[in-house]
Amino acid sequence: MDASVDGLWPQIERERQAAPAVAPGLELEEIHTSTALAGSALSGSDVAALVDEGRVPGGQSLRDCIMAADYANAAAFVRRAPAVGNRQGFVRVDEIVALHARALGRSPEARPGVWRRTTAPPGPSGVVASPAWLIARDVGTFADRFATGPPVGANPLRWVAEAHGRFARIHPFSAGNGRVTRLACNLLLRRLGLPPLIVRAHQRASYEAARRTGEVRRLEPLAALIGRSLLDSYALMADSGDAAGERLRSLGSFAQGPHRAALYKAAQRGRLRTLRRGSALLTTEAWIADYLNRKHR
Repeated sequence: MDASVDGLWPQIERERQAAPAVAPGLELEEIHTSTALAGSALSGSDVAALVDEGRVPGGQSLRDCIMAADYANAAAFVRRAPAVGNRQGFVRVDEIVALHARALGRSPEARPGVWRRTTAPPGPSGVVASPAWLIARDVGTFADRFATGPPVGANPLRWVAEAHGRFARIHPFSAGNGRVTRLACNLLLRRLGLPPLIVRAHQRASYEAARRTGEVRRLEPLAALIGRSLLDSYALMADSGDAAGERLRSLGSFAQGPHRAALYKAAQRGRLRTLRRGSALLTTEAWIADYLNRKHR
């Protein structure tokens, strides 16, 4: 048993009780990072333009724009999912189908919302996916297993990691299984009252390794990664709350002329307060003024 996983959950519980509602910036970051794992080359600012402004960023591939727009549709489905009630449960088969139908909605070759009908090759871990004729049964068993929430006394991080590993082993669709695995986990996290799993750039290699070990039922690395991702999100939410009333803008919009290099260096050294959203570095006029006041004292 990995004590670090058991130590993470009490920290997350404390942060959850003190945190505001999930910040919109986290939603954009989740779309950006999850589609980046699926091969999208869009930047965080590209995703923001596409999702928030309905503007297709110039110079980017149509495939990547469609992937991000469709994933945003599926992420919105998770965000709007009703809270757990007496009859609702944490996950249902029809919700899993809906996630795939939305996340691959404009990719007809992926057969959105339709179970895989062919044999899938072994995954990176060597695990053989469910045969096509057993997929409906196996997804039903998966939903039954996780519908009731974490068992009493269980660490929810391990429970979500177990769901991730089990779903990945089934590999129920012909394409988009990684995205739907993360979306299904985010549905469980939402119903636990937690932010979505966001695999940030510095966690990507660790996530790929943990995803492989999760498929063979070694859950600790993936559970720990999920926990650290949630704590990172709570830290960002706290920073967003501190910026309430101030307009967050890209650092580049402040860093003009001869002061540009100095401001970026101050941000890198932690002297200028900034907030990262995907690949974008944000700050406020008040934070710039505070840095300059301290610099000239």
